[in-house]
Amino acid sequence: MKYENIAFLMFLMFLSTETKAALSFLNSGIISNQNDKSERYNIKKNNFLSKGEYNETELQTGHKNEHYEKILLKNIELIYFKENSVKIRKEKFTEIVAPYINTLVSFDEIKNLSQNLTAALKREGAMLVNVVVPPQDFYNGHVKFNVYQGRLDKIILDNNSRVQNNHIIKIAERYLKKGEVIKTKEFDRLAHILNELPGFEGNITLYPGEFQGTSSVYIKSADIINHGGYIQFDNYGNDAIGKERYHIGGYIYSPFKVGDKLTFNVAGSADKGELSNGAVQYTATPTSYGLQPWIKASRLDYRYFYMDSRFQGYANSIELGVTYPIYRSNHLYTDIVSGIEYSEMVDNYSSFFSFAGKKGRKQYNDIYINLESNINFNSYGYTYFNLGATLGKMSYKDKASVFWNGSDIRETDKHKVILNYELAYNLPLVKDYLLSVRTSGLFANGNLDANTEINCRRR
Repeated sequence: MKYENIAFLMFLMFLSTETKAALSFLNSGIISNQNDKSERYNIKKNNFLSKGEYNETELQTGHKNEHYEKILLKNIELIYFKENSVKIRKEKFTEIVAPYINTLVSFDEIKNLSQNLTAALKREGAMLVNVVVPPQDFYNGHVKFNVYQGRLDKIILDNNSRVQNNHIIKIAERYLKKGEVIKTKEFDRLAHILNELPGFEGNITLYPGEFQGTSSVYIKSADIINHGGYIQFDNYGNDAIGKERYHIGGYIYSPFKVGDKLTFNVAGSADKGELSNGAVQYTATPTSYGLQPWIKASRLDYRYFYMDSRFQGYANSIELGVTYPIYRSNHLYTDIVSGIEYSEMVDNYSSFFSFAGKKGRKQYNDIYINLESNINFNSYGYTYFNLGATLGKMSYKDKASVFWNGSDIRETDKHKVILNYELAYNLPLVKDYLLSVRTSGLFANGNLDANTEINCRRR
């Protein structure tokens, strides 16, 4: 048979699945006939032909004999058709094709090579890909492989959430661009970012596009409850802060319909001692990159008795921060959280203890950064990790504050660096039981306070 008439025609068919935050992939239709500008990788070695294996007449006539139904593979050329295509790293490409170079290979072996190259591209992050051996002349030992990768046709949105359509589309277009190759990393991250929007819960799927080699992204969100709250009573307090306690909290998703969030909580106690605090936090709409700013205001009031004397005071705080999702996948979440905080505290002393003043005022400022990560090992459990650093300073504003806090003796009014860490591992056991190991620590003022806990509990 004539080698120039032999071709391997391979069509890419992808099975439909759905994804929610941790996604899957749907079919992109047939990836073929993409005739854009190509980019090539070449691996060449010396042209070598073992004596007695071939002769020119047999190569040109294609003599029908199983012994000769092999070609001497001299050179492999990998052709990409889009500038932003996912590509095999050159060292990896060389590793895959090296065993075939200057070797007698059958057409089945060439087919297997194309499958190996396809698998390598998927590992590199190509979501929809097929490596095809096109019609060509094989007798000279030079074999070309075409790389077809699925491209985006359009984004279709079926939105039933409170988040506005244009905001969802803006985020989607940050990761997926019309006519560009769809990459697993970007698709994966988009699904997670969208499902982290307050008020959004949905699926992202792929369907065949209007044109060959393209896919359409279909985003569908569910109609979910966008507000909620809780009320709790207990007697877990103590004599100093009050035994009887209450907790009230609530949230509203997308109050301004842009993927924002409003939360509040109030807690208090009533007894001989009293303690109450409340906080309100507004989390703004995230940018298309996932960066999410927030602001939090809180107040704490206290009252307690010591030697039949009443002490009371309050603290007002305001905090500004941002959260950025560094990495998102089905198995790994990594965030960086950074912020600044300002607090003003006032202590009111009873007349018996007011010889240094009836009021003591303090001011606290800090800036902090935390790295948080969750790793899911599936049936082998999951891990939480947190590493943080804080730079803060306490300022004492009057004599009463300096006296009662001993700041002039202990020199507590200087800048302080605080480092903290936490590492937890949870392993599912039989039935509903969970083995939990947690270690944490805080380093400040030259001292390290560390704690380790091991327990077994029901999930």
